[in-house]
Amino acid sequence: MPLPEAAPFFRQDPPVEAAAIQQLHKPFEIAPRSLNEVLALHPDQAARCDAARLNLLCATGLPGAQDLHVDALLHRLDVWSAWIATQTQANFHHFHCDPKAYDNSEPYWRCLTLSTVLQLHLGVRYEPRLMSGDAWDWRNSGDVLLHGVLGSRRTGSCPSLPVLLIAIGRRLGYPLRQVHAPAHAFARWDSADHESPAWRTQINLECHGHGLASHPDDHYHAWPVPWTPAMHDSEVRRARPQYLRSLEPAEELASFLLQRVYVLLAHGRGLEAVPAAQAALKLAPDSPAGFAALDQALGQTNRRHARRAQTPPATPPNHTSAPSTSGPHPVSFKPARGLPPWS
Repeated sequence: MPLPEAAPFFRQDPPVEAAAIQQLHKPFEIAPRSLNEVLALHPDQAARCDAARLNLLCATGLPGAQDLHVDALLHRLDVWSAWIATQTQANFHHFHCDPKAYDNSEPYWRCLTLSTVLQLHLGVRYEPRLMSGDAWDWRNSGDVLLHGVLGSRRTGSCPSLPVLLIAIGRRLGYPLRQVHAPAHAFARWDSADHESPAWRTQINLECHGHGLASHPDDHYHAWPVPWTPAMHDSEVRRARPQYLRSLEPAEELASFLLQRVYVLLAHGRGLEAVPAAQAALKLAPDSPAGFAALDQALGQTNRRHARRAQTPPATPPNHTSAPSTSGPHPVSFKPARGLPPWS
């Protein structure tokens, strides 16, 4: 559905008071300042960190992140979160007046408001270049890590947009988690034991198109990659499923590190990718993606050294081999629920 023309759009950050930012929910006990500090984190420490900070630091030194200013981008994230909080409070009467329009679900309404304000007021959208069925391109870190959507482009993709939703939601006190499906990632409201009975629910959340989509888990058995019988059998045999479960904070960080690995591999920088792949495996030791990423990083490094040994010095080696890991599937813009009428 078309975006309402009356919605305010801020080319700069929206006006919020410092007091509104101070009221955000930010119980972060550990604040790494460098990529090396992120690589040294233990699994139990990841839960005490801001997922947005971790994601941004994983972009350190990558192509497309040369002018990375983590503190400035985190401040922007706080400003956006505070603005969304004010808009949520100002429009909460719409839910009370007609809860059936939102499946009698306050969590769904809150996430719909979050997604709507991101899209209409702040201009966040899916990166247009990645909407076609062409091969995925890992070379631009801004497409897959958070600095792209928090930067001037305000665009992201399925690796980064759920992280934005989660980072803002957690600042608002929402119990949001990241979930993986084959070649896809999304967010989930997951709180079966919340102190508020109205918040005790589980809702899958997609904010890649207009409005907000919420699909049951079965949806991801057919999209974006149809599950084969072998995939079903493999998931059943696993002590801990790889897909369609809410990730632990350490696993979320591992996924950020793997995005870093894939970008480096796309630029032929396998040796630099090895520490991130090793750290990802330390955080998520049962992750097949982590083992595959490390294998690719080591393989690219060994091939590079072999070429150097065999190639005369006057001929520079070719360092352009790309990772074999396929990228996220192009997003289908058919949300289950469009923008709310009050937006």
